[in-house]
Amino acid sequence: MFRRKNRKRRLPISRDRRSPSMNLSTHWRYRSTVLGLCMAVYFGSRVGQVTLSTLGSDIVASLDITMSLFGLAFTGLSLMSAFAQLPSGVLSDRYGERILILGAVVLTCVSTLLLALAPTYVVFLLLMVIVGIGSGLYYSPSTALLDKVYNRTGQVIGTYRISGQLAGVVGPVVVGTLNHQYGWRVALFATGLLLVPVLGGVWAFMRPTTPNNPDTPIRTHSSPYRLLDIVSRPRLAGTTVLAGTIQFVEVAAFTFIPTILQQHHGLSTSAAGSLYAVYFATVSVLQPVSGWLSDHLGRDSVVVILLLAGIGGFGLLTRQIRLPMLTLAVVLAGVSMTWGAPVQSRFIDALKETERGVGFGLVRTLYLLVGALGGYVVGNLVTEAGWVVAFGTLALLLGLCLVGMTASRIVHPFTADR
Repeated sequence: MFRRKNRKRRLPISRDRRSPSMNLSTHWRYRSTVLGLCMAVYFGSRVGQVTLSTLGSDIVASLDITMSLFGLAFTGLSLMSAFAQLPSGVLSDRYGERILILGAVVLTCVSTLLLALAPTYVVFLLLMVIVGIGSGLYYSPSTALLDKVYNRTGQVIGTYRISGQLAGVVGPVVVGTLNHQYGWRVALFATGLLLVPVLGGVWAFMRPTTPNNPDTPIRTHSSPYRLLDIVSRPRLAGTTVLAGTIQFVEVAAFTFIPTILQQHHGLSTSAAGSLYAVYFATVSVLQPVSGWLSDHLGRDSVVVILLLAGIGGFGLLTRQIRLPMLTLAVVLAGVSMTWGAPVQSRFIDALKETERGVGFGLVRTLYLLVGALGGYVVGNLVTEAGWVVAFGTLALLLGLCLVGMTASRIVHPFTADR
């Protein structure tokens, strides 16, 4: 039904290759190196954010602040990370992806190291904002670069995103041990040091990249008319709404799955934590699978399957069910949250090669800002109406996405799954 059309792809060789005699074996090794470096950058940046979340109570006590002030600092980090997506795309189109990735690693590394030494809350808040800028600069250029050197965009984006999920699994364990032994400042400083070898690897092994539009002024790149033209295209506009809605659900799920397992289903803290680990493991393992399937079956076909899984998973979580069914619900929710690879590939497919930096940065900014509201809105729903309404709303939102995908297929039958 949703069979993907074959279309001619460019040769899977980067435009910035050094020698025209590069053979396929050499190219395969280099593109694997690029993927490994991009994953290392993603992992290092995400570990820093997970560390800050894990150390929250210790940081609050040490700086003598309230939890709301700590939350304000984290909000500043999240917002700056979202707002940095568009400038990173503009600058990568103008100067090339490598220099943006290097700049992101330097900024994140230095600001994280200084954050561990912050003497006051004001300094801590300022550095959190800078960490947010650094953590927002690398994703769009990395995605554009991987699209240049790989044929199967969905599969490689899925593999790339594993590193972010692994940071959520590994980070709390390692950071918790360091914090217990040496305190939060040493634990946070260690995560900053983790980015030093990553920086060295990018500098030494990632070749200079050719900008998409090196002669176009930055003002032209970020012209409001150009940005409006990109985001108003039907396929891009529809995908942005789709991504923003699912991102909203993902943020809410990330925030509240452990709590609903304890308060609504009566699980102990350790049992809820174990099921939460199952959720992360499902997302980590299936990220590249959803990307691979989207390359072979089509983006829309896979997104429909993931939406159905999410509707089932979040719907089950609203019911009073036994542990086996509860485990199934968490797994289904995790399956649905592997949406990143097919949906982001959908963006890449719809963008011209010369506008992928600025275009992807623009749509990513928009959907991250929408998604950032997930925790706040669903938290209020829990307070006012309870868990059934809150998680039922998440299932309903995914259902609306499914309706939208079906309508898109009916209205544009020949372009819906390109």
